Amino acid sequence: MTRFLRENYHTVLFAACAVVVIAYEISEKFRGEKLEDHWLLFFTTNLLTLLALVILVERVLESSSKKELGVFSQEMRILTREMQKAVGILFIEGQRKIFAKVGTLFSEAQNTIKLLVVEVAAPAPESFGEELAKFLAEHPGVVCDVTIAISQPDEAFWKANDKRLEIYKCRGLIGKQFFLHIVEVSGPIVGFNVAVVDAKHCFIGFPPIPAAGQTAEAALIFDNKQKIAEKLAKWLDRIPGKKPYSEVRPVK
Repeated sequence: MTRFLRENYHTVLFAACAVVVIAYEISEKFRGEKLEDHWLLFFTTNLLTLLALVILVERVLESSSKKELGVFSQEMRILTREMQKAVGILFIEGQRKIFAKVGTLFSEAQNTIKLLVVEVAAPAPESFGEELAKFLAEHPGVVCDVTIAISQPDEAFWKANDKRLEIYKCRGLIGKQFFLHIVEVSGPIVGFNVAVVDAKHCFIGFPPIPAAGQTAEAALIFDNKQKIAEKLAKWLDRIPGKKPYSEVRPVK
């Protein structure tokens, strides 16, 4: 982009003047001036204006080679990431990227990790569960509290969670550092997955909705947003009707 401006500064200035002329004509029109009375000046000015804009478009198209366009796109992506970091809010798409970022947030926990999952059994990849279990075992002061809200859990739901719990059970974390609760709701719900780390960082996940043809996953990460995290943490603590997994799990 910088190279383009440096090489075509005269064209850009020409086009800028054209924009000024257009703005002037519009303002005069609203003020009731009859520009047509000066038809020769009016015609010449607009012709030059059109010429300036055509030249600018032509130069832009000429400079948009794949290499230069790729460099420009990369610069824009970097700028976008820096802007997101500056405000402490990240928007992420794709399961792999989401869990990579969530894993980083969880690894910063010093006290608590609180998580609400809606209508899904063990949604994270098994490797994510392994990493979380390893982290908890290495940090005995950190407690992870997971709540799953679901309607009409079937046998597949219970088996999926049984398998995932084995990861934590074999490390002796169940009931000490890892807690799983179930909230049974009256009907199917479409909601957000929520996670809060130390009432400091928080995550709001937007799960895919296959029935609506929407298959992509996305998430908002609030990094070092204590006020938001504190409110979400209190909200998670007040979820009514949640019961320990062992109490609601049907007898095998």
